[in-house]
Amino acid sequence: MEVLREFGLRFIREFQLGTVRHDFAIPSLALIVELDGPTGHSRPAQRRRDAWRDEQARLQKWEVLRVSIPRVAEKLRLELCSRLNRGS
Repeated sequence: MEVLREFGLRFIREFQLGTVRHDFAIPSLALIVELDGPTGHSRPAQRRRDAWRDEQARLQKWEVLRVSIPRVAEKLRLELCSRLNRGS
């Protein structure tokens, strides 16, 4: 993703953590990014599945950022600015 390259961060697509495959991860920040489509994550069953997947990542000390696809660059840029400024 272009926004990750702007920050010089290495990322892994289709990141496997335990039994769960995530959209991608930024290992240096222990951050998993899940891209949610406009309607695919609005159903109760999907929200429960997402919550379970997020909890599995948190149990392994990873944070999860869920971003709707149309706003991915904007939200990811804000999140990275926040995280990288905290580390300074």
